[in-house]
Amino acid sequence: MRFKLKNASYTFVINSVLTIMIFGYLGVFNRYRMIPSYILCLFLFIIILMRNNFCLRFPRNNDLLLWGLLLVFIFISALIFNTRTGFEYIVLILNGCLWYLVAYDEHEYRMLFKGIKVISLIFAIFTIINYYNHEIVIDIFKFIIADSQIKTIYFDLNNGGIPGIAGESSYNAFCMTFGIFITFPQLISSDKKFKLYNLVYLIIVSVGISMTAKRSVLLLLFMLMVLMAALRIIWRPTTKKSIIIMMIALIVIFVVAPSVFYVVMQVVNKGTGTIQLSNREWFWNIAFEMFHKKPFFGNGINTYDFLYNARKKSSGYIAFAGAHNSYIQFLAELGIAGTIIYISAIIREIIKTTSALKKSINLNLDKNSDILMTAFMGILFCTLYAMSENTFYQPQQLMCFFVFAHIARTVKMERHVSV
Repeated sequence: MRFKLKNASYTFVINSVLTIMIFGYLGVFNRYRMIPSYILCLFLFIIILMRNNFCLRFPRNNDLLLWGLLLVFIFISALIFNTRTGFEYIVLILNGCLWYLVAYDEHEYRMLFKGIKVISLIFAIFTIINYYNHEIVIDIFKFIIADSQIKTIYFDLNNGGIPGIAGESSYNAFCMTFGIFITFPQLISSDKKFKLYNLVYLIIVSVGISMTAKRSVLLLLFMLMVLMAALRIIWRPTTKKSIIIMMIALIVIFVVAPSVFYVVMQVVNKGTGTIQLSNREWFWNIAFEMFHKKPFFGNGINTYDFLYNARKKSSGYIAFAGAHNSYIQFLAELGIAGTIIYISAIIREIIKTTSALKKSINLNLDKNSDILMTAFMGILFCTLYAMSENTFYQPQQLMCFFVFAHIARTVKMERHVSV
């Protein structure tokens, strides 16, 4: 009993800290941007030591090989080119590496996912309220919101996006997607009972995401849900009940298809009305200018914003702007050498997660397949969304990538036979 109680305590602590990491620095807490990262780093060290009887043990496989190599590369990059802010990114990658050393199992992930589902729903409800009352976030949290964040909130509202409690429409949409990643696999997994509230949950969160006016999020979610349902049917056709559930899910998806295709046409035509490209070409050109200057080793981690602030016309220094494409920013800051290491690590995680999911589905209704589906959707979303946003530069997004990637190494493949 004591051992279980201790494990439950560890799980509660690490889930709480990870939740702070994902949601704690957004919106009203924007002025405390890096504090959750430092807290998470400290707690991960403590949890690792406590679970290993105060001995730091490293995995015998090569899971950390590429990430460790990237950490060393970034450390040298920060030491040579950017001692001012380079250490911030070192902390982010270090947290990801530490997460691989935490002995997390599928039961603990389920507990974590329950909490994240609730928080994603709160974000969605707050977004819907914010749609009708634009001042609600400022009215409630004005005593801790920085002036720069208030400007961001009004900027999004004036351009048709709803920032909600996240304080910025892109992050708001991203945080709500967590609920989709967790709920949709539960809906189509053969081991889960069909529950009406899962459909209601998906509708509420989807409405919240649509109000952020982030067309790329809507498009990616639609594509991933169709892909996930299709793979589930192709890899392992199962019982009549599960097929009915998947068909209902597919019908719901295709009902919203016309609006999604309309969004695609807006993307192709560079947007109209309140949906615009947000000067992506201008952001990217700054990164390419940096890359042409130092193509092989880059200009140093976290140096993009220095040039951005030198080029922008408005007054005031922006602590983080980002190239709005993580891969182009890799080239600018880490050069060809660092980018190859980083992208190789990402591709390896995609292959590992896809392989684990396929194996799980093929194991005759594996009871943990829904967790791997969540990881599959999450890791693909992070990778694809990084083409238009700063996914691999934001603490909550980068850490979630590591969490999703770690699931493929954690979930046990247990057979069970349906009755």
